[in-house]
Amino acid sequence: MVRQKCTVKERQWRGILQRQAASGLSIRQFCNAEDLSEASFYAWRRVLATRAEEAGAAQNGAESRNAAGFIPLQLVNDVGGLEVVHPSGCCIRISGPVDAQRLQQVLAVLDQRGDS
Repeated sequence: MVRQKCTVKERQWRGILQRQAASGLSIRQFCNAEDLSEASFYAWRRVLATRAEEAGAAQNGAESRNAAGFIPLQLVNDVGGLEVVHPSGCCIRISGPVDAQRLQQVLAVLDQRGDS
């Protein structure tokens, strides 16, 4: 079975890491205040960094990024499907034909969330 990278737990830990960075507290102080295990904090930070590196490595051979950080892509009428890895780490998998306008709307929502 293939592990899905967009899990609820992953999104929760992305939010926790962002809150800690914005808090101005040390990791130890933040974990104590949030009643979190420091070991879990460091483990999730490492996992999410590795996933971000993997997503970045997959994009390195592609065309240069535009100002928004996305690789320009061209949609073709193909029933094979599409997988997009958003810079936040969230994966979007679409099977069948891809509606370009709908995909742009979904990506815009992810960009606005900031905590995805």
